[in-house]
Amino acid sequence: MQTANSFLYENRLALIDTPGLKGSHQDRYEVLQHLHTADTVLFVLDANASFTDKERAVLSQIQELAPAIPVHFLLNKMDTLVNEQEAIRIFDETKSLITTYMPDAKVFAFSSQYESSQQLSDFKGFVQSIKNTRNIEDKRLAKLLFFIRTTITNLLQRRINVENQLIESVRWNEELVLKLTGALNQVNDAQSQKGKSITKSYRSIKETIQNEISQAVPKMLQSCSERLTEDSNFSKIHIELNEEMNKRIQDYLELEILPKYFTSLQGWIVNSKGEFEQSQLFLDEMAEGFNSLYGEERIKLECDFKVLEDWRRDTDRMTSGFQLEKVNILLRNTPSQFLLKSAGRLFGAISQNKAVLYNKYKSFIKNEDYSEATALVTERFFRQFELFEKSLERDITLFYRHPLALLNQTVEEARSEIHTNKEMLDKMNTNPEIFRDPLTLFEVRLRQFEWMTVAGKGMQTIY
Repeated sequence: MQTANSFLYENRLALIDTPGLKGSHQDRYEVLQHLHTADTVLFVLDANASFTDKERAVLSQIQELAPAIPVHFLLNKMDTLVNEQEAIRIFDETKSLITTYMPDAKVFAFSSQYESSQQLSDFKGFVQSIKNTRNIEDKRLAKLLFFIRTTITNLLQRRINVENQLIESVRWNEELVLKLTGALNQVNDAQSQKGKSITKSYRSIKETIQNEISQAVPKMLQSCSERLTEDSNFSKIHIELNEEMNKRIQDYLELEILPKYFTSLQGWIVNSKGEFEQSQLFLDEMAEGFNSLYGEERIKLECDFKVLEDWRRDTDRMTSGFQLEKVNILLRNTPSQFLLKSAGRLFGAISQNKAVLYNKYKSFIKNEDYSEATALVTERFFRQFELFEKSLERDITLFYRHPLALLNQTVEEARSEIHTNKEMLDKMNTNPEIFRDPLTLFEVRLRQFEWMTVAGKGMQTIY
C-alpha cells in the first residue's frame, strides 16, 4: 500500500475508481457519464475471463460517451493462472483481440508474483506518456469548465425536477385520498350490511325457537290434567301439579330445545363464516389494488376471524345445560285459582264431592290461559343469550376493526404528505431567488473566467 501511494505521489497521478459495471446500460451510464474528467481510461480485465461480450458492451458504451478519450487495458489476476506459459498465452491472445478493436490501445499485465518494481516501472513510462500529451493542461481546463457548467445546469434542472416531483406527489396523493376514502366507505357499508345480515339471521333462529316454545309449553301444561284422578288430594293437588309442570318444562327445554338451538347456532356460525370470508376476499382484492399503486406490499387488510371462535365457545357454553328457575303456574292468587284451591281444601275430604272437584280441576287445567307462564319461561330461557345477542354488532365491528384502522391511518399519512409537499412548494415558489441567485452569480463569474482564459488562449471548449 505504501509503494502504491508513493507511486501516485511521485508521478502526480490521481485515479478515479468506478463501481462495477455489471448492471444494465442505464446503470453503467450513471457511472460513465463522468468519464470526461479523466485524461485516459484504464480498463481492468480479469485474466480468467479477459475480453468477453460484457466487456465489449461496456467498451462500446465508453466510446459512445467519450470518443476522444483514449482507453488502455490492465490484465489483472495473472497469478491465478496455472503456470507462466498459460499466462503468456492469455496475455498474447487478449492483446491481439484488443488491438483488433482498438489498434492504439496499450495492454499491461499485473501479478502479485511478478517483480512489482519492474511492473511499476513499465507503468510509469505509460503515465509519463499521458502527461506529455500535447496541450493536456488546456484540455483539462476545458473539461473542468465543462463540468462546472454541466453542474450548474444539473442543479437548475434538479430544482425543476424536485418541484415537478412535489407537484406530482401532491396530485398522486390527492387521488390516493379519494380512492382510500371510497374504500373506507365500502368497508363501512360492508360492515353495516354484514352486521344487519348476520344479526337478522341470528334473530330469525331465536324467533323460531321462541315460537316453538310458545306453542309447545301451553300444550304441555294442559296435558298435566292427565295426572288428575278422583282419588287425588285436592287440598294439595295444585302444589303437585305445579311441580310436575315445572319438571316437564325443564326436561323439554334441556332435552329438546337446547340441542336444537345448539345445532341451529352452529349452522348460523358456519354461514357467518362464509359471509366473513367473502368480505376478506373483497378486502384482499382491495389491498392488492392499492399495493399495485404503491408498487410494494404496503397494505394488508386482515380481518379478525377470532370472532367466530368466540361465538363457538359462547354458544357451546350457553347450550351445554339449563336450569329453569321455578315458575309459579298454579300457585298464584288469581280469582279462579283461589276459588278452586279453596274448594279443594273445603270439600276435598268429602267423597261425594270429589267427582265434582275432579271435573272442575281437569277443566281448569285444560282451559287455563298459560300465556303469561309461557312468556316467563321463554324470557328465563333466553336470559343468558341476551348479552350475546347485544354484543353481535360490536363483535362484527371488531371483525372489521383492523382494515378500517389501517385505511384511516393510510388516509392520514397521505394527507400529511400532501400538506408537507405543499408547504415545500410554497417555500420554493415564494423565494425562488434563494436558490437561483447564487447559481446565476456563479454562472456569470464562470463566463468571465472563460473569457479571460479559454478565449484568451484561443482554446476550444468541449461544450
